[in-house]
Amino acid sequence: MKYILKSLFFSLFFPLFFVSLQAQITNKPDVPPDAVALVDGVPIKKTALEKVITSSGLKSSAEVRGEVLKELVLREVLSAEAIRRGTDRKADFLGQLNEVKQRLLADTLLTEYVTQNPITEKEIQAEYERQKIALGGDSAPQYSLSQIVVATEQEGRDIVARLRKGDTFDKLASSLSKDEASKAKGGQLGWFLPLELAPVFGNVIVNLTKGGFTAAPIQFNNQWHVLRVDDTRPFKVPSLEESRQRLVSALQNQKRQKLVDDLLKKANIQVGNL
Repeated sequence: MKYILKSLFFSLFFPLFFVSLQAQITNKPDVPPDAVALVDGVPIKKTALEKVITSSGLKSSAEVRGEVLKELVLREVLSAEAIRRGTDRKADFLGQLNEVKQRLLADTLLTEYVTQNPITEKEIQAEYERQKIALGGDSAPQYSLSQIVVATEQEGRDIVARLRKGDTFDKLASSLSKDEASKAKGGQLGWFLPLELAPVFGNVIVNLTKGGFTAAPIQFNNQWHVLRVDDTRPFKVPSLEESRQRLVSALQNQKRQKLVDDLLKKANIQVGNL
């Protein structure tokens, strides 16, 4: 069951702890029906056990449930001892607890807000039409691109010069490019709309024809890129149903962002010396 322990809270403990724990677990008739165990009279709820299994992505089985129970029992035993020793009153612990509390409150608020303000079919349709127009519709050209990434401008200029003399783009990419992912494919990146790229790239590729490459290396993120247009095709906008989940996610993010923006506008924020 090592794969289970790695995914759980107490994965840092040696298996010996769980061997000792197994010897202490006994079946008792006085465990409440909504609990899976009692630890010094404190019930471990069935819902707590199910939550750990679900959040860990585990498939429920007798073996998995037994391992999770061991963890929850151990968690309760150690927590109770920490409280007995006053760990929960120490400044360092209280500081960490407050940080966890703030993160949990923030995440819960945003989750509840989206749940209480569900995305409507009208909103989905409107967002689909907005994105469809922004993408340029089915007539927008889509570009298949390859790249060679190097560390300096001079290296990029040397590559452009070699391409002009007839050197093969994919061979140069395979031997010289610093981008390991595209290098393994001869520099191939895949299909893109110009607006999906950083403007320094998108504004250039629209002026290139099939087989054309950039006249000079383009600087981006402290590297230099030489791009080639391998092919072009009309872009086919995905249907509403194909886009539905992505649209819902985008709209939910917009709702979260609006809540954050509204709260920040109302807040009295004063910043001191950093």
